[in-house]
Amino acid sequence: KKVIALSKDLTLSMTQIAFNDLLLNQLQLASSMAHNIEIRVKSFLINSTGIQYSNVLKFTANPYSLPPKITPPASGTLYITGSAVPSSWVNNPPASQQFTRVSPTYFVLNSVAISGGNSYTFLSNFNSWDYKYSIAVKNDPATVYGGDFQWQGNDILAPPVSGNYKIEVDFQRGKFTLTKL
Repeated sequence: KKVIALSKDLTLSMTQIAFNDLLLNQLQLASSMAHNIEIRVKSFLINSTGIQYSNVLKFTANPYSLPPKITPPASGTLYITGSAVPSSWVNNPPASQQFTRVSPTYFVLNSVAISGGNSYTFLSNFNSWDYKYSIAVKNDPATVYGGDFQWQGNDILAPPVSGNYKIEVDFQRGKFTLTKL
């Protein structure tokens, strides 16, 4: 389910690329497979109790697979290392710092201890710094809870509060996120 809110506009136009991104990356529907889609409009005025719904528009959509924004690791593995994690800056992180590969472009680490205010990076080959993923600006405070990442970037600043975090790395969209548990 996806909600797109319009507050002042009376229309919404969406390109085929934007709609495909919505289906593939936001709703995470499988590519090259037909999906039944239903769309409807819900409208209301602020300070009004009446809500109006349109008829349901039903159609079949077949999202096409786009190349990922960041090429996923050929090894199929991803680790976190750095001063923000228990093993510090080693190039052979323990198994507890290995991500689960959910799909060819999506990796999740369900719980890892993060030391607030320190730094980290992602490695795809635990014995080589040649295969790392980080951010463009070293320790950018705007990315402590996630943002864009790149191949061979700079260290990522950990959130200010220490604790266990869930980390998601999405190569399809070139984004990573941290959620405090």
